[in-house]
Amino acid sequence: MDWIKLARPKHWIKNLLVFAALVFSGRLTEGAAVLRCLWAALLFCAASSAVYIFNDICDAPADALHEVKRARPIASGRIKPASAGAVCAALTAALIAAAFFAVKSPKLTLLLAAYIAMNVLYSLFLKRIPLLDVCILVAGFLLRLLCGGAVIDQPVSPWLYLTVMALSFFVGLGKRRNELRRLGARAENVRGVLRFYTPEFLDKNMYMCMGAAVVFYALWTVLGRPGGDTHLVWTTPLALVICMKYSLTIERSDWADPVDVLIGDKVMLVLVVIFAVIIAAVLYGGKILGAA
Repeated sequence: MDWIKLARPKHWIKNLLVFAALVFSGRLTEGAAVLRCLWAALLFCAASSAVYIFNDICDAPADALHEVKRARPIASGRIKPASAGAVCAALTAALIAAAFFAVKSPKLTLLLAAYIAMNVLYSLFLKRIPLLDVCILVAGFLLRLLCGGAVIDQPVSPWLYLTVMALSFFVGLGKRRNELRRLGARAENVRGVLRFYTPEFLDKNMYMCMGAAVVFYALWTVLGRPGGDTHLVWTTPLALVICMKYSLTIERSDWADPVDVLIGDKVMLVLVVIFAVIIAAVLYGGKILGAA
């Protein structure tokens, strides 16, 4: 059970972003493309778990001071760092080999390697540099998006790229804001970079990024769709409501991890499901009716 917790499988939900290029390009009905994206998502799950293990090894002393993270397997001493390091190395080697030899995608291999290298540097020292620590988190989401496009040779719309970037900044800054608010005087000891931030800075900039994300999304629905299809523009109000509901949830919560918010807030989850159903109906409803 501790090894499962160490891999943080609930965070694999972030890797659904790998399917964005597939879904929004209208190619979800292509079996070969779906299979390649499934491979990419599975490899990203393995890569993210390897990154989490390495990060937990590096952060074990600080995590031991955190009221929630001190229960993690390495911080609590239930798993030895040496054992975790061996598993991390083996998992990394296996996923890189699978990307190159099984999926046979040099682009995917390079992007996965870049994701792992970037997060290793993050765990070692980049997480101590203000703003850059959040930029690394954002880059992780963008690499997921780009991997999904690369594995099926599907270009990613610049507007979709900007939407994911702005939304990731909103989520990342919100997480830092709530950590600072919750930890108070202990913030610097638990996460050193927090001493550079103020609640006012994080609050203003996270909502700037939320506004930018909604604008970029609206522009993507109008300018970034193939064939000039603009029907998705009608989903913009719902996208705005989802952002506001996320904001309301983290304003009333001590923590702001996006996975915990999505899984733990039933209203938020229902809104996201409705949004996904509408997207699917707009993009694939005509194809399904035509086939019938």
